[in-house]
Amino acid sequence: MKNSTTNLLFLLLFTFPALLKSQTLSVGIIGGTDNLKPILDWNSGIIKQDELKDSTQGTVFHFGVTGKLKVHERLFLRSDIFYRKTVSNFQAQYKVVDQLWTSTAKLEANTIQFLFAPQLHFFPRNFAYIYAGFLMEINTGSDFTYGILNYVDDQDVPQIKDFKDDEAENNSAPGVAVGIGIHPRFNKFGVFAEARYTRSKPTAVNKNLPRIGQENICLSAGFTYDIID
Repeated sequence: MKNSTTNLLFLLLFTFPALLKSQTLSVGIIGGTDNLKPILDWNSGIIKQDELKDSTQGTVFHFGVTGKLKVHERLFLRSDIFYRKTVSNFQAQYKVVDQLWTSTAKLEANTIQFLFAPQLHFFPRNFAYIYAGFLMEINTGSDFTYGILNYVDDQDVPQIKDFKDDEAENNSAPGVAVGIGIHPRFNKFGVFAEARYTRSKPTAVNKNLPRIGQENICLSAGFTYDIID
């Protein structure tokens, strides 16, 4: 996954200057809120999900930079880089073979999010827009602040395992994003507000837990400046 991300970034680096020679480029800053919900998926050894009792991440904040390159009268190529810190709380019950497991955990992570998407504008002066594209989430600094596993062993003896001090895996997860927004402009300056839905692929963070992805409704605002017009 890391190699694929690196190759994509190198491709954009070498093709971007050629596109800039005859096009319009806007850059800006962006920030807002994320209403996150974890998506739990099950490893091959976990054969049955009994119940998802609680799973929340709540609202967190993001900030970053955005840019868009005009390639046609109403068509742009857009790229964003976000940063956010997430705290995930969940409790889930599932079966491993014939054993019923209950995991309760709190996971903190720093997430860097890359977006690449075509963006289509409409209405006079390209006032409104929609987009849909590719997302890559890179999670770093992941750490458990709480982690308890309850299960009954082969001798029917209840067991409790504390995995708070286990290392949480840092990972990269691909995903998709769709969004809609408005972008009024004043000469070279512009302001925008938008709503975005994203969904990332579940990835492993610990052997005691199911794979975890993210579903997100993101509200953002910011301003832009045309550096090439």
